[in-house]
Amino acid sequence: MDDGGRVVIASYLLAPGFFHDQLAKAGADLVTEPLLPSPVLAEIALERFDAAVVHGQ
Repeated sequence: MDDGGRVVIASYLLAPGFFHDQLAKAGADLVTEPLLPSPVLAEIALERFDAAVVHGQ
């Protein structure tokens, strides 16, 4: 049954490439872009790195 709704895939992949290409082939109406480059994610990664260095991990 087709109710006319759209199918959207929310990609939580970090970068374009093989796996993102597979999502695009899945037949959805829309696939979101990969998460990177994202200043927010980069900032989180740097904060975690800095915290690990400070704590000697």
